[in-house]
Amino acid sequence: MMESMRKYRIGFLWPADGLNDDEFLAFLPEDASWLTTRYDAGTETEELTCAVLSAYADPETLRRAARMLHAVEPDLVACGDHAASFIAGTAGEQGMIDAIEAELGCSAVTMGAAMREALSALDAQCIALVSPYSSDVTEALIGYMEASGITVVACHVAGATRELDIGTRTAEAWRNELIAFVQKLETTPDAVVLAGGGVRFAAAITAFEAQVGLPVVTGPGALVRAALLRLGLPAARPGRGALFRESSAKCITRIAALQSTGTKSFVLSETPPVFISGSGAWLISEDGRSFLDFACGSGTSALGHGHPATLTALQAQLDGGILHLGPHFHSPSQARLYDTLTDLLPASLHRFHPAVSGGEATEVAIKAAMHATGQRHFIGFEGGYHGRSMGALAVSGARGHNSNIGPFAPSCDILPFPFDEATAQTAVAHIQAMHQKLAAVIIEPVQATAGLRIAHHEGLAAIAGAARDMGVPLIFDEVFTGFGRTGRLFAFEYFALVPDMLILGKSLGGGLPAGIVAGNADWLGRWPAGVQTSTFQMHPAAAATAQAFLDVLVREDLPAAAAQVGRGLGQALEPLRQHRAVLEIRGLGAFWALEMQSRNDAICVRRNALQRGLLTWECGLHGEVIGLVPPLIVSQSQLQDAVMILDAALGAG
Repeated sequence: MMESMRKYRIGFLWPADGLNDDEFLAFLPEDASWLTTRYDAGTETEELTCAVLSAYADPETLRRAARMLHAVEPDLVACGDHAASFIAGTAGEQGMIDAIEAELGCSAVTMGAAMREALSALDAQCIALVSPYSSDVTEALIGYMEASGITVVACHVAGATRELDIGTRTAEAWRNELIAFVQKLETTPDAVVLAGGGVRFAAAITAFEAQVGLPVVTGPGALVRAALLRLGLPAARPGRGALFRESSAKCITRIAALQSTGTKSFVLSETPPVFISGSGAWLISEDGRSFLDFACGSGTSALGHGHPATLTALQAQLDGGILHLGPHFHSPSQARLYDTLTDLLPASLHRFHPAVSGGEATEVAIKAAMHATGQRHFIGFEGGYHGRSMGALAVSGARGHNSNIGPFAPSCDILPFPFDEATAQTAVAHIQAMHQKLAAVIIEPVQATAGLRIAHHEGLAAIAGAARDMGVPLIFDEVFTGFGRTGRLFAFEYFALVPDMLILGKSLGGGLPAGIVAGNADWLGRWPAGVQTSTFQMHPAAAATAQAFLDVLVREDLPAAAAQVGRGLGQALEPLRQHRAVLEIRGLGAFWALEMQSRNDAICVRRNALQRGLLTWECGLHGEVIGLVPPLIVSQSQLQDAVMILDAALGAG
């Protein structure tokens, strides 16, 4: 077998009471197999006392345990008892290593040595120590660290006396305890060490490091890293923290040189951050900086980053081996999604046409209206943003730099947005005058890209009534506002209206590209087969993550959570009105907007906020509005942090 194809075998020696093999596997790449052998030290109890742990450090005990690995011929042996290694001290730890290597003829590594190597890699000379053990065992650990030249500036003792007390604690429980400990520190350490081989923390590393701004080293992570490096294998693992981060690629320079200038990548900054991991509302860039994400991928990441439900659903779909099926065939995930949408939407919106994105879904709605009515003319509204493809641009009032490439097709009259009854009546009169030529009326009941502009309640009802009376389909674009963003499941609920067709996208896919049009049989059940199709429409993976997102949305009542976010954010933002550049602050649910004096003011503040670790969203008719679009699972403390950054960014001028 070629060396590059070889699967390395790592023998893992673990005390009899060990519980968490899965934690070590979380750091292990696919090109290495992990072979676990449990051994006992002949003690009468497995309590985590210095006497018991010393017995597990006995070289003869380890030699006998290592014999059980002879048959599998390991390339390396890793000893997973952290406490044994530091109870033995550096000299005794070397004796443990020598005994294993003499028995098996391969390299061995202990967790204490691995921890020292990890801290050296992070250039961490002073640490905050979190020990799961009792006070006397922890004293031995502190002595081991300090004898190795590492200063312990603070220590938190969890006080566990059994491995069961350590291994059954969740990563989130440890995270909360560690954050509370770090926030009280008077001296800032170089790193945080979570000792013990039995801890589960891999799933919380990204969130912890993002929140506290310090790297964390865990026993299992350090041990696996040391084993991989000794075998010449790469140790980098995305989402496992600073210790497992690849060296900075500085890839933004390559993107700038090779990517089309028509994108928005460099509007805000010539060197925007490149993100390599995320957790909840946090993103971490390739240079290790933490950012609060209040842009959410232009509103797509409603559950934040790395949500377990979407990751599990995506992995389950991928494990089936099907990456894509094309438009002719389907997966169970697509059927389940249609069933769920049927439950969530009004009965009149019971037919679905899949799309790749919200923009493509707009194209679907346009074509559906034209096929159903036989007409080619539309009514749209100023500030309306429905996508950047040609059909979507045709019905958009906000065309930006694309305005000069018309004429557009289909034809469309762009009317003033119905802020009040009088403006709405103008639209009503236009519909009545044009009804025999109209294919549809398309509108965002709450305009997003235009900077959070809300239609007049009675005025929108009048427009809907006119369209209905004239037999013209009314299309609502809720690509941005759908699925809880405004504090209701859909924004149309605020107006007690149900459109004839509903365009959905962005957050629908749970972070993956997805779009859909919902309508009734009159609009989506009668056009010829194949008249509107695309290769990647509602990809099976996107359908799976969409289903996971909707499950969480319903189970945790995220629309209500968004409404709560709105109340907290609105109150926190109120003092920012004092800044000269702020014209208005408005919001709805988990979507807030700061209208500035000018586009330049907005860009300046957004750039200042980015430099301080906050991502915001560009919106407004002319880019003069700063959008705040936090994930629906954002915490109150994160809201407060974001407002503090905004306040500082506004004050910086």
